[in-house]
Amino acid sequence: MKKVLGIFLTLTMCASLVLGNAITTSAHEEKTDVKEQIIWEFVDAVNRQDVDQYVSLFTDDIQDEMKDYPKANGSESTFAESHREILSIEKTECVVPEKEQGQFEDAVIYRVTEDVTYKENARQNTYALISGVATHDYVIVLENGNWRLYRVSAHNGVSGNRSLVEPIETFIYFTKSANISFYGSGSSGIYFYDYLKDVLPKEWYISHYVSYPHYGYASAMASKMYAWYCTENPKWDYYPYYACMKDNSSNQNYLINSYSNLATNYRNAEDAVLSYISNLAMVKSSDGSVFEVHYNASSGSYHSGTMSASGCLSKAQNGDLYDTILHYYYDNSTYIGTSNTASIVTY
Repeated sequence: MKKVLGIFLTLTMCASLVLGNAITTSAHEEKTDVKEQIIWEFVDAVNRQDVDQYVSLFTDDIQDEMKDYPKANGSESTFAESHREILSIEKTECVVPEKEQGQFEDAVIYRVTEDVTYKENARQNTYALISGVATHDYVIVLENGNWRLYRVSAHNGVSGNRSLVEPIETFIYFTKSANISFYGSGSSGIYFYDYLKDVLPKEWYISHYVSYPHYGYASAMASKMYAWYCTENPKWDYYPYYACMKDNSSNQNYLINSYSNLATNYRNAEDAVLSYISNLAMVKSSDGSVFEVHYNASSGSYHSGTMSASGCLSKAQNGDLYDTILHYYYDNSTYIGTSNTASIVTY
C-alpha cells in the first residue's frame, strides 16, 4: 500500500493541562485518576501482548467487534505494535463529537505522547505504521456507570500556512457484509474519490442534488473534509482496526457500489457536485489548516461545528449558496476554534 499523503493537522481549540510525565508503561503505578489508569492498562496489555486484558478495557460495542475480528480472519491476530512507552499524558478540553457524546453518559479526551515500536511483520493492508514518537487522543467514556476506552485516534500535530495536498487514498475498516465480501475482512485502502462517491449516497439525499445543487456542494464538502481530516489523523489507530475510518455511522457510512446503483440522473448529479468541489477545501482562515468537520441528520445550529443535513437542505431551498451554508455552521465553532472562521480555498 502507498503511504497516505497529506499534512499533519490539529484542533487548535484544544486547551491542555499537563498532568504529568512517566518513563515506564507499568499499569500498576499508583494513579489517582481512574480514567488515566485505563490508558496505562491499555499500554501494559499491548506490551504483554495480552489480548483478553486489552479487550476488557473497551466499551461493549468495541469489545464485540474486537472479538469478532479474529473469528473472521480465521486465527488469533496479534498487535501490530511490539511496544508502547508513555512519555506524557495531558487531559484536554477537546470537544467530543456529538454522535459519541450521545452514546454515553460522559466523555473525556486525553492526549498521550508515546514512543511506539511496530513489529517488522505488521500488517501491510493499512497505512504506514512507522515506529517512533507519536501522539494519540484517547477517548474515554462513561458507560453504564463505568469508565471505558472508546477509541484511540492519531493526533498528528499542527500544519498550517502550507500547500494543501489531498489524500490519494484513505483506509477503511469494514463492518458491512457487502464490503467484507468485496474487500475481505479487516481494513483496506480505497482511493479517496472512490470512497467519496460511495459515501455520498449513504449519507445524503442525492435526489435533492438534482434540484438544489448548493445542498450538494455543501454536503459533499462536509463529507470530503471529514474524510480528509480523518485520513491525516486516523480515528482508529489501534488493534484490530489500524484504519482512518470505519464504514458505518461511527464515522461515515460507506457501501461499495452505492454510486453505481443510483439512477442515471442521480449519478449525473453526484458527478456534477464532485466535479465542482474537486479542487476545493475548507480550512481555518487563521493558518490554512484542515479542521475536524461534523454533521448530523437534524441537529446542528449556528456556529456549532455540526451541520444539520435537514438545515442544509432548507437553506439551499431558500436560495443560500453552499459557502454561506458552510460558514453558518462551521465559523467560530469549538471544533475550528471560537476565534476562527472557515475559508473555502482552491488547491
